[in-house]
Amino acid sequence: MFVLVLLLSAALHPLAQQNVDASAARVGQIALVVNTPQEAAWSVLQKGISEKKGSRRSEAIAALSSIGSNQRSLGMIISRLYDEDAAVREKAVAALDNLQAHSAIPQLRAALHDPSPAVSFTAAKALWDMGDPSGREILVGVLQSKRRGSPSAWQSQLQQTTEQLRSPLTLGLLGAQEAAGVFFGPAALGVAVLGQMLRDHGAPERAFCAEMLGLDPSPQATGALVKAASDKNWMVRASAAEGLGNVNRPRATEVLQKLLDDSKPPVRYMAAASLIRLHTASPPPPAAQAGTR
Repeated sequence: MFVLVLLLSAALHPLAQQNVDASAARVGQIALVVNTPQEAAWSVLQKGISEKKGSRRSEAIAALSSIGSNQRSLGMIISRLYDEDAAVREKAVAALDNLQAHSAIPQLRAALHDPSPAVSFTAAKALWDMGDPSGREILVGVLQSKRRGSPSAWQSQLQQTTEQLRSPLTLGLLGAQEAAGVFFGPAALGVAVLGQMLRDHGAPERAFCAEMLGLDPSPQATGALVKAASDKNWMVRASAAEGLGNVNRPRATEVLQKLLDDSKPPVRYMAAASLIRLHTASPPPPAAQAGTR
């Protein structure tokens, strides 16, 4: 009997060890998945849309919208349609409009009844852009300077907007913001961007160049973007982060991972979005790669 026990023990030991090794391998795979650059990037963006400050949540939406029609990023944007801050809800609607997110049409229809006139109007526009006439009543109300259901609030909003558009200073800032919006898209960072432009007059030009070079796969463009990722101005760093995510370049992942710890949230968010694009998008066609020397 003792000999039989020894024989069984010897036979079972390798099997037990195999099970332990297999379990360890699975744990290692799980840890590897959690620690991938993509998951670190998603974590940064999730933290961004959960920040206490509404402006931070809006900045995260701006970055998420640059990812494109990714189900995970769309879900995160859609979740902000129910944000307590009307400005954040408006940014989310505008981002869905820009992405032509037809899957979000039911949520956009619900946003037509948002208490904020700006949100409901933006939702009406988004639906109209997607071929859905659900917001026609709101668009007609704007055209006729009224809105059924809450005329006093709507008239107040219209009056405030009209007064702002008559201000030469506001018009000048809107022109400047339009230029800045070239690289921040429809969910532009707004007043924060304008403040940076007023403090650093060369920042818009540098940021715009970084945006343009973002589509150029040449070594010269890559080197310039890597350098711009360390620019003193966060607008330029954010634009460089976006550009580094447009083409698969040497060192892009390394630089973007460092930017995940940038002191400015917009830079962190854009770096995270670019990391996700790099690791999920298909490679560009050969013609695009060879287009610029």
